[in-house]
Amino acid sequence: MQMKGEFTVDETTFKFESKPGGGEVISVDGEICSSKWSLFGGKHIFEYQGDQYSVKVKPGFRSIRFKVQKNGRNTAALVSEPQDKIPLLVYFACGWPFILAVPAAMMGGAIDAGIAGGLAGLAFGLSIGIYKSSMSKPLKVLLVLLIGVLAGVLQILFIQHMVSQGASLRRYGGR
Repeated sequence: MQMKGEFTVDETTFKFESKPGGGEVISVDGEICSSKWSLFGGKHIFEYQGDQYSVKVKPGFRSIRFKVQKNGRNTAALVSEPQDKIPLLVYFACGWPFILAVPAAMMGGAIDAGIAGGLAGLAFGLSIGIYKSSMSKPLKVLLVLLIGVLAGVLQILFIQHMVSQGASLRRYGGR
């Protein structure tokens, strides 16, 4: 997942960026201080303007935190909020097909719930991608709704197929 963030230590602003595939870069004014492959698991250790820095990146749900040491001492880093932070309402608008996965779990069990949840997850991922795109807002809303409805219809058709085949009844000793 690609993430961006900034943190400031003693009036120096460092920029962090993770690239697809696990590459991470910490830079100041375009000058790369540290570049390494990591999936948020390692430390960036580098020197900048005569000071030794150790930066541990800690991703959160909708933000990134940084644990910074300067010359071996823990340092309070001022973390700025990301510019492209997705509003919580957008998560709900893109994720509502997950609600339809609940009947699949109740009627059919883990495999059926997994397939319905997978459809919901696919719809969510596509919808978030559309939200982050440069399309016009009305087109984004239309496509997100269309993708959600399509995922819901596919989930309902899948549940109907499973019930008509008696799969859920066989699990509980029916037919």
